[in-house]
Amino acid sequence: MAIEFSPEIEAFINAFSENWHSSGQGRMEGRVLAYLLVVSADKVSSAELADALGAGSGAISMATRALVEQGFIRRLRVAGDRSHYFAAAEDVWGGFLSAERRWVHRMQSVLDNARKEMSLAPTADRRVQVAAEYMNWLGSYNLTMLRDWHAHLASHVAPKVDPS
Repeated sequence: MAIEFSPEIEAFINAFSENWHSSGQGRMEGRVLAYLLVVSADKVSSAELADALGAGSGAISMATRALVEQGFIRRLRVAGDRSHYFAAAEDVWGGFLSAERRWVHRMQSVLDNARKEMSLAPTADRRVQVAAEYMNWLGSYNLTMLRDWHAHLASHVAPKVDPS
């Protein structure tokens, strides 16, 4: 039985997932991330995600795997519990920038190796070179964005207060 949301939370999850989907990402990924952003629990099991979002375990598994790989959420383990738990990081977007940087460096390596290992026609070689240089530039700029993001966050969001 699916969990009942307030109309505001349901509207947020739907709007977030539709916007997420419009960028070429999976709609269920958007629903999972939206839910993890607004849920009050420190961690949420795969079963709770499936129940809350009215989705099958396979859809939840695929969505959480993609979100973990992209740096948007974290997979958590509980000692003695075989269930998978997930949480959105406090800084979801900084995590995304870090994961993006790792992907960019891997892609740059693939492109650089293609130029070294394949005999390409000049026009194809140029396309691959431009792609590799874009990845080089983006990787460097990503570090600048991450530093700027952390500075912006520190100046606009109050530090987390320990409730103890």
